[in-house]
Amino acid sequence: MSGAREDILARLRTAARPGDGRGPAGRLPGERLAAPAANLIPARGRGAHADLITRFIDMALFAGATMARLGRPADVPGEVAAFLAREGLGDELVMAPDGGLARMPWSARPRLVIRRGNPRPDERVAVTPVFAGIAETGTLMV
Repeated sequence: MSGAREDILARLRTAARPGDGRGPAGRLPGERLAAPAANLIPARGRGAHADLITRFIDMALFAGATMARLGRPADVPGEVAAFLAREGLGDELVMAPDGGLARMPWSARPRLVIRRGNPRPDERVAVTPVFAGIAETGTLMV
């Protein structure tokens, strides 16, 4: 058996043995979570806040997303209505059960027919909040 192969198998055997739960750095999971090691941040993920927003928009557009920059959350219902009209998607949408979305002035857009809950396969439009945007890829964390 080759030396490299034997080394890999030995490390796998050691990692698979039941032990006290310590990871490769000798720390327990709670210790690792309380003081996480810094991860590598690729160059595309670094920069000033404004640069990261611009990069996120560029990458999201490259991935085929549409984008609208709004000044305040209260502008969301109007932009959603405009998007639906522009894309010919009708006036019906399903909205995720979320307090932030519920506080927006949806009643200012009475033509919108809103069902609150989880989307079904036959529904064409869903509105949901996101946790974060990833500038490197234009990805949304839902």
